[in-house]
Amino acid sequence: MMSQRAAETVAELDEWAAAHLAFLETIWREFAVDASWPEAPKLTRRLFGTGVRMDLEQTGRDMPPALGRFDPQHQQLMLTVRGLAYLADARSLCDQFVLVLAEAVRRYGTPDEEAVVSSQEFVDLLAIEPADARRLEELCRMESWALLAQGGELGTMRFGLSEAVIFEVADASTLENYLEAQADAWWPDLDGTTIGRWQPAQSSSNASLADLQRPERAAYVTDHLHPLIASAAAELLAGDHRREAVERAGVALQDAVRERAGLPDADGEHLMNLAFTPKRPRLSVGDLETASGANVQRGVHLLAQGIIAAIRNPTAHRLVDPGPAETMEQLAILSFVARRLEHATLIVEQDG
Repeated sequence: MMSQRAAETVAELDEWAAAHLAFLETIWREFAVDASWPEAPKLTRRLFGTGVRMDLEQTGRDMPPALGRFDPQHQQLMLTVRGLAYLADARSLCDQFVLVLAEAVRRYGTPDEEAVVSSQEFVDLLAIEPADARRLEELCRMESWALLAQGGELGTMRFGLSEAVIFEVADASTLENYLEAQADAWWPDLDGTTIGRWQPAQSSSNASLADLQRPERAAYVTDHLHPLIASAAAELLAGDHRREAVERAGVALQDAVRERAGLPDADGEHLMNLAFTPKRPRLSVGDLETASGANVQRGVHLLAQGIIAAIRNPTAHRLVDPGPAETMEQLAILSFVARRLEHATLIVEQDG
């Protein structure tokens, strides 16, 4: 029985999925062909040529993180187990994921075994074809809250059970069990109203051993972050998707800089340099006529470029989550630049 908050959230996801079923089916059909998540611009253009008008990138950006995400680095559209669960044709893949998770749980309870399952084992373990194993590997990568990638190249990746969620997923023997356990873990009933804060289980005289042993979640307090960053990261933080939360917040900041600076085609460090360079900035964040203002401009410029090099790029290319403290530190840096951006002045270059 899901908590009230979980049930309400799942109902909202059901509503979104029902309204965008064609979108979800389009991603799945492409992914099912070669186990590669489709690139939104290419697929949008190909569909357009057949008479189908569908803005895949924008819909991907608007998609609830629980269902999937748009990867701005590779322009790819990706779906989670919950996102695929709405599609009958993807049911077998979702069931295979649950079997891998159950095997990791079994190994966790066996002291002489490592709670890790390699993608090399998928074919023999599940009696599936290599092509199915490749799709399953990609799906396991998407479900990092339950199975953490622990190295290896594609085709030989190792997935370890996340001990932070062991008690949530211990009895997830079916897809329905798994989705219900995930919903209760991600969206528990809260006493307060802070978004993104995990509440530890309350002990009682009749609490089960699992409840008493349940580890406390990290507390992610987003109250003081700039609204742009908080709104981008909060739901992912609630699911303990730290890497994805930082990545989504970084994308939101870049999108805001593009819009504010009028640089729709720029990206990454090039975007931040054009927007904030002290020499000829598009956006002024301080009085450039004063030494203090010039220093602020130079500092924000360096921070903005540093965000790309030290925060956005690593989160887009590595599968390891930052720790809770590092996650909040990275979001705080993003928040600082977002706040400066909010009060920035657009400098219109004059001809000549």
